Amino acid sequence: MKHQSILVTLLTIVNLNCNGQTKSLLKYPTAERIDQIDVYHQTEVPDPYQWMEELESPELNQWITKQEMLYDSFLSKDQKVIERFKSDISELYKNRIAAPILRQDLRFQIVNEGDKEFSKIYLEKEERRTLLVDLNEMNDATKNTSVNSYSPDGRYLTLNESINKSRYRTIYVHSTEKNTTLSDKIDGYYNGRSSIAWTRDSKGFYYSYYIVPEDQQAKLPKAVFKYHEVGTSQDKDITIFEDTGDENLIFTGSITKDNRFLVLNIYSPNYNGNKIYVKEIDDRGRGFVKLVDSFEDQYSFLYKKDDLFYFRTNKNAPKYRVVATDQLSLSSNWKEVIPESDKSIISNSRMGEYLALQFSEGTKNTLKIYDLNGAFKYELEPDGLSIFISGDRHNSYSYLTKWDFTGPSSIYKLRLETGEMELHDKMELPLDPEDVITEAVEYTSKDGTKVPMRLVYKKGLKKNPNTPIFLYGYGAFGWSAYPWQGYMMSWVKNGGIYAVPNIRGGGINGTDWHKMGSRKNKQKTIDDYISAAEWLIDSGYSRKGLIVANGGSASGLLPAIAINERPDLYGASIIDYPVLDMLRYHKFGSANWANEFGTSDDPEDFQLLRKYSPYHNINTGSCYPPTIVQVGELDITTTPMHGYKYAAALQNALSNSCGSPVLLKISRGAGHSAGATRKDRIQTQAEQMAFLFKVLQLDYQ
Repeated sequence: MKHQSILVTLLTIVNLNCNGQTKSLLKYPTAERIDQIDVYHQTEVPDPYQWMEELESPELNQWITKQEMLYDSFLSKDQKVIERFKSDISELYKNRIAAPILRQDLRFQIVNEGDKEFSKIYLEKEERRTLLVDLNEMNDATKNTSVNSYSPDGRYLTLNESINKSRYRTIYVHSTEKNTTLSDKIDGYYNGRSSIAWTRDSKGFYYSYYIVPEDQQAKLPKAVFKYHEVGTSQDKDITIFEDTGDENLIFTGSITKDNRFLVLNIYSPNYNGNKIYVKEIDDRGRGFVKLVDSFEDQYSFLYKKDDLFYFRTNKNAPKYRVVATDQLSLSSNWKEVIPESDKSIISNSRMGEYLALQFSEGTKNTLKIYDLNGAFKYELEPDGLSIFISGDRHNSYSYLTKWDFTGPSSIYKLRLETGEMELHDKMELPLDPEDVITEAVEYTSKDGTKVPMRLVYKKGLKKNPNTPIFLYGYGAFGWSAYPWQGYMMSWVKNGGIYAVPNIRGGGINGTDWHKMGSRKNKQKTIDDYISAAEWLIDSGYSRKGLIVANGGSASGLLPAIAINERPDLYGASIIDYPVLDMLRYHKFGSANWANEFGTSDDPEDFQLLRKYSPYHNINTGSCYPPTIVQVGELDITTTPMHGYKYAAALQNALSNSCGSPVLLKISRGAGHSAGATRKDRIQTQAEQMAFLFKVLQLDYQ
């Protein structure tokens, strides 16, 4: 990074820009403003760029082309810096590793070789290794195929094919014995909402089926839960369950180890909880027993042994517990197996005859192993933020993948009976993890709530206000992830800090933490995010104008709202695949998030959404920090109209004296933060880094 005197000069230049003393202004493509007024509960709301919701219109595509030209032009003199970042980031992609997938005495190994775009899948048995699928040979510019399930005995795997990056997929069945793809072809599989549930004898599987609409930006159609028998055509598939009353339901299934029962999970975007229906597979004349028939609480099926069905639940336990029932009825005959503790259970796995529960301690996770009687066996504390288990119910061992901010992903072979861990594979990184520090801190939000946060930086970096900080937040849907964005390694390597506050709306502290930041409480999520920046400045880690606001998808709200409310805090913002028009988001694609945000159809929700919706709260005549808004051309989760409308409004609203660039990046061929090739992702990430180094006047080290 440059010395303090240069950074002070930069801040002076930014102030001069905002006060009209510079002529380095961009000329933005003209976007027509129409006289569109929508009326919500007797309140008129202008929507001058609503015409951009018509994604195929010639006028919109002309405007998009000009935005792409502006984006390329702005970065045209930074190609050397972009190439250096591409080289750094490419090293991370070259060294990907994956734990073996166990199926009885078989192992499936996903292998990423060097700079290949896609993986190869091998079948390993004893000392023999067979190549099953080379995805590099199956995919091209219009077709993307991946593996998404393995049958319990390893006889089959399913291939998930997307044409033109559509989230509506086609499923094919590949025989591992014959090493050939069968004639089975299952359409209407929706990536992100459908899943495969194999019967334990591997004769067939259950899945959610959607009728593919002509307009894939249209609202998601109703799901139907079906059964497919391997070797038959899809028109022979049996409908197992459908609900004629609610068109928004999501279905997933699990099959018990004894192959006797189908456990059906029913979710609704309008509620936090889920229903659990159970059916005997061979008794086709008998319907489902409604084991849990309300959306009040969450239940996650874990295991069935003898007559006991085990579940992780937050019923009467905001931080979750494990319960079991010994009969399929609506009675209250539940027994507690593992009680709630002061640490939230954020994930669960089944390993042989054991339950593996991952507990969160704010900025640290541990993995605890229990037997089916609830007796504690042992605890694992690998030096990692997130811990993933890969195994099979029949094996005496499993694979444990640990992942964190500073070190490489590592895979261990875990002996279930003893807890003994043996290193199986380790990812190599261009930056020695010994040279990186992770610091756990806690700050106070606007209402006095304590919020944990992690800071990642290079060893030896001294606390000083000249340090740029990349501030990422999520805070929605109770998601307890600790997202490490690989390209941040370049940011850290060059002297920056990567900061991730565990803001409300997430699930780090259980159900209550999520509820404190959802729907009517969403402003608390926003306050937590802004308070993180204020604390970093007040504590001497950085200063105003050197913090980068970042979020994506549902959290794309955060940087957009933050620069609306407090543009003085931030030196730049990167807004990825966002939802920004909160009054109309629910009218498109799969964005059924009423329980998280509410919708403008409800009078009370409307009043709340109108106050913070980024698109509707841009301050005309203000100077905003340099911003990139990135959208996926084919995104049907957060449709690109969000980014189009917001970018047009922000560019139009900028003060005539403000030289801060506002750029729109369209990821061609990409869906919701995915779908573009690896090469494209590396290019985009390198461009974002080059943009930040340009507008913040930072040196590449």
